[in-house]
This record gives sequence, structure tokens and C-alpha cells, in this order.
Amino acid sequence: MKKILKITLIIVFILGLFYYGSNILSYLFLNAESSAQEKVMPVLLDNKFKLEDVKDINICQLAGNVKFINYNDDIDKYINGKLYDARESVGDNNLSKSKDNVIEVYVCGNDSTKASIDFNDGILNITNNQSGGMKNGILLYVPSQYSGRIIIENAAGNCSVTNFKNATLFVSLGCGNIDLKSVKDIDIRLAAGNININEITNLCEIECGASNIKIDKISIKENSKISVRAGNIRINNKQDDIYVDANLADNSKSDVPQEYNGTILEIDNLSGEILVGHTIY
Repeated sequence: MKKILKITLIIVFILGLFYYGSNILSYLFLNAESSAQEKVMPVLLDNKFKLEDVKDINICQLAGNVKFINYNDDIDKYINGKLYDARESVGDNNLSKSKDNVIEVYVCGNDSTKASIDFNDGILNITNNQSGGMKNGILLYVPSQYSGRIIIENAAGNCSVTNFKNATLFVSLGCGNIDLKSVKDIDIRLAAGNININEITNLCEIECGASNIKIDKISIKENSKISVRAGNIRINNKQDDIYVDANLADNSKSDVPQEYNGTILEIDNLSGEILVGHTIY
């Protein structure tokens, strides 16, 4: 049974590679090139918006990194794999320090005809359909008090989101890693890559193909679910009133007591380990 399951998972993974093939190859090659030569494309588009006017942030990208930074983070300005001092010029744009009530958007690459920043009726839409893989990217400076929705669709690339304790985050990613600090609600769909999260404070729905998931702290208030086809799941800390319903490939039957009326975290893993605190399932 286990042998058949492993063969099935291998077939699923290979099919996934074919599906995301061109983007994955672009991601691996260009990311290695960027690391070796620190090549960063210039900023093509940039704009600023009042925090109070923005209700949704929608990002749609073909390939490249997406990075969110809070203004109050004590870090340098960042563009696509390289750190810049806030006083430096990146491309033809000067990244000046912003105020806490303003959202800044920067799109990097080499073809402005395939990228856009649009704002209408409270919805900020950012599109980047340039070819060139990881030499493209989207950077946003967003105050930590932002309380709207963040929706990210990216075929290949890494996604990094800092502290948004009042925001709701949706991520759909083909191939890449996801790194989150503190978020309220998250909904993640990832085909291949690793997930690292500092804290989830209310609700999580995570569904992955081939992924390792590490969560430092989970303090959800609503019933949630984490599902992985192949990989390991590790949660370092959780609140005592959260019941973990862990299901492995050879044990998919729920064991939640009928009388239990607290918060339930369902964790499904077809091939891999589940570790919550000091408990291995």
C-alpha cells in the first residue's frame, strides 16, 4: 500500500512539473543567475495610494518575487533579491521613505507594456506579465495596520509578507517559497515549495502538493485545515484549547470527540510527518 502511494505521489509531482515546466525552469535558472551576479531590473512602474482608500490589493504575476514590507520595519529598501539603502536610486526611481498612511507599489522588469498598476473603487490591481522570470518582481510598502484583503496569484516565484495582524491573505502559487510573519487569516494554495509562518491569529486554510510547512505559533479562533500531499508539517506552539485532528495516509479517520466544542485544527498528510509541539502523529 505504501509503495503504491509513493508511486502515485511521484506521478503527481512529475505531472506538476510538466504543468509548471516553463516557469519552474525560468525560476531556477534566473534565480541562480540573480544570486550569482546580483542582477536587478529597473523599476518600471511605481505609484502611491492613501491607506484609507485601499480595501483590496490584487496581484497577478507570471513569474517573479512578490514582497511586502511594513514602513515601521527597521530594514533597508529591498528590490528583487538585493538590499538598497533608502537613499539610493534604483533604476530611474528614488525610493524615498514613506509615511504610515501611504501604500507604495513598485513593479520591476524591462517591458512596461506588460505591466500595470490600476486603482478603482477601493481595489488596487497590480499586473506583471513580463517574460524573464525572476528578474521581474513586485514590491509593496504597506503599513502594518492595513486591514483589507491581499490576493496574490503567481505562477513561479517567492512570496514574502510581513506583519499584517488585521489583514486577510490569499495566495495561489505554482512553484516557490512562501514566508509570512504575523497574519490574521490566510488561504494558501501551493503546488511545490516550502512555507514558513511566524504566527496565525484567527483562521488558516492551507493546501499544498509537495511542501514542507513550518509554523512557529498558531492561535486560531476558527476551525482550520492544513493539507499536504508530500512533505513534513511542523507547528512549534499552539494554544491549549486548539484540538489537533491529525490524519496520516494510513489513518484518515477523524478522532475529534463528539462532545468537543472548541477550535479544531485538521491536519492531513499523505506522505510525511506531522509534529505539533512535542507530539509526533
